[in-house]
Order: sequence, then structure tokens, then C-alpha cells
Amino acid sequence: MKPQTHSIICSSSPKTLTMKPWYLYTLEEDQHLYDQEFDLEALLNPTPSRPGVQTHSTPPSEPGVQTHSTPDEGPLVLTPPEEAAPVTQLRQQLQRARTQLRDQKRVIREKDSVLEKVNVALLKKEQQVKEQSRAHTEMRVLYNTAVSDKAQLKQELTNTKRVLRETPQKEQDTADTRVTLQKKDKQLEEHLRL
Repeated sequence: MKPQTHSIICSSSPKTLTMKPWYLYTLEEDQHLYDQEFDLEALLNPTPSRPGVQTHSTPPSEPGVQTHSTPDEGPLVLTPPEEAAPVTQLRQQLQRARTQLRDQKRVIREKDSVLEKVNVALLKKEQQVKEQSRAHTEMRVLYNTAVSDKAQLKQELTNTKRVLRETPQKEQDTADTRVTLQKKDKQLEEHLRL
């Protein structure tokens, strides 16, 4: 038994019919129908730029009653106001929530920017304080070194003055000792002669 060789009609043009064997049929021609993302917001809140539910029209002769019409629907379908009002309220609440969220995000971005600037300023100030502290420490070390050197020089000066004062006395003692030695030498010579 031969397999069935044609059963599905595929067409890229509404007026052109093409016969294909069933095992060669693919969805390539209809792939664009499956690539579209489902947009719930477009269905709930349609706009001319977004596909979805067609725009609503309210005939001026019947205020308070909304009608929905598309070319494929044929006659207008009336929607009672009690069913349309909650949808409208939900849309308004959604819009208000989006506006508030957008404002909050803007405020948060502004605060983040201010905090970033404050953080940068604090880092600069901290760096300046560290540099000043390091300079102060270096100055303190230099001051202590200078004080120590001054004390050492003062002690050396005192020692030098003391040595200078003692020098004449030592010279006199040396002279007396020399005279005494000379006398003893003479006495020794006289004693040896005897």
C-alpha cells in the first residue's frame, strides 16, 4: 500500500494553492506566527503601535456603555459599564504605580549620585588627614632629634669649659712636680759624691 502523497495545503499567497506530500510539509511558512511573544499588556491596553485587542469605541448615542468592534467580529458587542469600570480602574492604578516607581527610581539615582560625591569627598579628606598626620609625625621626630643634639652639644661645651679651667692648674702641678724632681736629682748627686 502506497503512503498518502498529498493532503496538506501550504500557501504563501492567499490566492495560490500548493499541494505537497504530507511528509514534506513544514511550518516554515507559518513560523512567523510562532515567533511573536505573547504581550499581556498589549492585550489589556492596546495602542496603535502594539498589536492586541482592538481599540474600543463608544457610540455617542449611548453614554456609559462601551462597545468592542473588529472587522472580523461583525456586529458590535456591548460591554456593560460594571464590567469595564474595574478594568479602567486597574489600568489607572497600574499607570499610577508605574509613575510612582519611575519617580522613586529617579530619586534613588539622585541620592546615589549625591552619596557617591560625598564618598569621594570623604576619601579625599581622609587622604589629606593621613598626609598631615604623617608630616606632623616627621616634624615631631625632627624636633626631638634637634632637642637631643642641642643637649649633647651643651654637655660637650660644658666639658670643654671644665677642661679649659683645669688646664692652668694642671700645668702648675706639672711645673711643681718638675721642680721637685730636679731637687731630688741634685740631692741624689750630692749623696753619690759623698
